[in-house]
Amino acid sequence: IATAVILTAIIVGVAVWYLRTPEPPQVTRSYCELPENQSFTEGAHQTVAVSSDGRQLVYSTGEGLFLRSLEELDPRLVIGTANDDPSEPLFSSDGKWLIYYSMTERTIKKIPIGGGVSITLCDAPVYGGMNWGPDNTIIYGGAEENSTAQDCIMQVSSNGGTPNVLFKEKGKAVSIGRPQLLPGGKSILFTKLDFQQGTLISRIMVRTLKDGVTKEITAGFIGRYVPTGHLVYTSGEVAVELAGNLFAVPFNPESLEITGEAVPIGEVVAGFLGVRYDVSDSGTLVYMPGTLGRFNLYGFSEGTLMWVDRQGNEEALVLEPNLYAFPKISPDGTKVVLTINSKTNEDIWIYDLVNETKMRLTFEDGEDSWPIWTPDSKQIVYRSSSDGINYDINMKSADGFGEVEKMISWPNLPGPFSWSKDGKTLLSWDLTLSPRQTGIGMLSLEDSHERVPLLDGRSNEDHPQISPDGRWLAYASNVSGQNEVYVCPFPEVNKGRWQVSTNGGVGPLWSPNGKELFYRNEESVMVVSVETDAIFKYGEPQTLFHGVYLAVNVAGAILPMWDIHTDGNRFLMIKPTSTTVDNDSTTEILQKIIIVTNWFEELKQRVPID
Repeated sequence: IATAVILTAIIVGVAVWYLRTPEPPQVTRSYCELPENQSFTEGAHQTVAVSSDGRQLVYSTGEGLFLRSLEELDPRLVIGTANDDPSEPLFSSDGKWLIYYSMTERTIKKIPIGGGVSITLCDAPVYGGMNWGPDNTIIYGGAEENSTAQDCIMQVSSNGGTPNVLFKEKGKAVSIGRPQLLPGGKSILFTKLDFQQGTLISRIMVRTLKDGVTKEITAGFIGRYVPTGHLVYTSGEVAVELAGNLFAVPFNPESLEITGEAVPIGEVVAGFLGVRYDVSDSGTLVYMPGTLGRFNLYGFSEGTLMWVDRQGNEEALVLEPNLYAFPKISPDGTKVVLTINSKTNEDIWIYDLVNETKMRLTFEDGEDSWPIWTPDSKQIVYRSSSDGINYDINMKSADGFGEVEKMISWPNLPGPFSWSKDGKTLLSWDLTLSPRQTGIGMLSLEDSHERVPLLDGRSNEDHPQISPDGRWLAYASNVSGQNEVYVCPFPEVNKGRWQVSTNGGVGPLWSPNGKELFYRNEESVMVVSVETDAIFKYGEPQTLFHGVYLAVNVAGAILPMWDIHTDGNRFLMIKPTSTTVDNDSTTEILQKIIIVTNWFEELKQRVPID
């Protein structure tokens, strides 16, 4: 009997041991911090990715892709990616390959996870995020051949080949991208950006592949379906929020319906139009933290127009503080043209320096901005858009009389900048949304109004300024890895180039007599003595003065909003009325990646699914 009781107790104990509820995996947090000499890729790109098993992560920098195993302390460079200016890293489903976008070549590539020789899968001049699909295919946001609009979801074999269009979004969407094939392979989740009443809005959409039905799921950006039955996304109207909390909501991938309330998860993800988080199928979350800021595309912030002399002495113009931008002094030195933003509308105004009066020049709804004077001080050339999608370059008489003359429509976001000496050629700054990059274009004012690219490489080129004698072009570029000021012959820009700045430089301006070149370096105004005879010569940069003045920061292209008076002794600048500037600089992207293992356990508790 005693033996039977003991055996029964042992059997019961073993049964209880096997039947008891196991403890859920423990959620842990750690981080991967970048070395001091590294920085994440800027712009509208996927910056970080995690492998399907959650054991490795990869992030993109200007020096290449870096791989970090969670079992190791230090990340290592993926050999073979250093010259590609890589972004959008992605692990293959088996974890043996890294797929990425080469911003240098504008192609999609793959490389063994241990590094080596990269393989080009396809050209992708227009690009917007990718996802590893079934049957070893890759789907991504792109465009049909010879199109500049990112309005297609494309598919290409992971072995390379010619991409095909899965579907195209019709209408006036700025772009669609960030696709993800949902379980079952019948539908694709994607992000759509479009303008509504002058604001860039983001929506998470879904498209059924069989019948081609598209429906909106929720307002948000960068949606990801995860195996717990949740849709995870970042919040907000992306043109307003520079950084937004992660949200999660129950989502049925069969009915394509949200089945519960969205819950803020509380992780702050930094980046304007950039993807700063990823989730593995095994439940590892990786994200880049940052401080929450607000963004407006051209850096408008309340400020005061100031004269600043060569010693840094300031004198405010007789104008109340406002949302000013892009001030330009007329060639005769008597007036200033600028943009005033009302947050719902942008218009061109002219301020008379002699009579101290201002006059509104444009009255249309939408955006009228980036004004410059014609060489005779009689006309204003500016960019205009009623819907934030289609852009025109217009001309209007500076006295306000007469009709608006439409000069040209451009597919990119153009900003008029500088005239050739004969007044027959206009130089512009152009921004493409995909890939988010800037270049310099040249528009002929002859009958054809032909527009051709002038400096349109794989880096940012901006702020073109032609010298007073018409023979030289100054501009800024980040071709070296940071913004510097360069000078080259004009219009034969490929016959030579000189870097005149050191340790960084943006926003070049020629002195009226052509003997000096000014530029900004963070809070310093610099000057370089130059000679513009048959051979260009220049001296060492010297600091004129220091001060905090407004500048535009778009996609890494920094465009100071300033001009120099015709007397050559004072600058027109915008001084912010507070120390918080309402542009990219308000959001600090920390140089670290947060790693949360077993994150699905936390997600299921905070956002339960019935």
